[in-house]
Amino acid sequence: MGSNDDDDDSPLGSGLGTILRFTGSNVPSRALYIGEAFVSASLFSVTIGLCFGSVGAVIFPNTCGPLVPFLTGSSIGYTFGLYEHYSSVKRNMLVHARHYPTLLAHAMWSEHKRVVPKSVMEASRQQEEEDNPQESSNVTTSPPLLYQPEVENVPLDQWVFLGGLGRLTWSMLASQNCKANVTAIEEQKRQRLVDSILQEHEGKNDDNSNDD
Repeated sequence: MGSNDDDDDSPLGSGLGTILRFTGSNVPSRALYIGEAFVSASLFSVTIGLCFGSVGAVIFPNTCGPLVPFLTGSSIGYTFGLYEHYSSVKRNMLVHARHYPTLLAHAMWSEHKRVVPKSVMEASRQQEEEDNPQESSNVTTSPPLLYQPEVENVPLDQWVFLGGLGRLTWSMLASQNCKANVTAIEEQKRQRLVDSILQEHEGKNDDNSNDD
């Protein structure tokens, strides 16, 4: 079954994207990434800055006071917030690339006109079948514009790293627009799992009633 690692989003950075997707606004992936990064970094900056400032006011009241520790903590917090957001988006992109390769490839084409080699998609489908032997691929057919002939024969989650920082960042931006779709797919899978459990329990209850 698909992974739920997408739920590991930092709540500080993903809140803005959740609100925008809830309102139905069509926001470009780059603007969404920058907005979430700014919110995440700002909240980390204020939080850590206040902590450092409070400690400085108590420990160094007559020397540096709260101002210098606050500025230092704010700088550290802002940097940490940016890194945390980058790591979160990168982690989600890898989840999408491994479990929903066709969806991510389509987003890369529709958003940034970046094509994924056909051999990479075939390797990704094979990997997906090995990971989910009881489930079919999430998409059976794909537009031919998504692919171009290339020698690389590795899954999509490995292919994004072979192209350097450029390919990695384009993939991360494309994955921003896959979140809502992945959430919907995971909810459907979870509902099917709940239905199967309920049917199993109902069957056991019927068997117990017949035995009585």
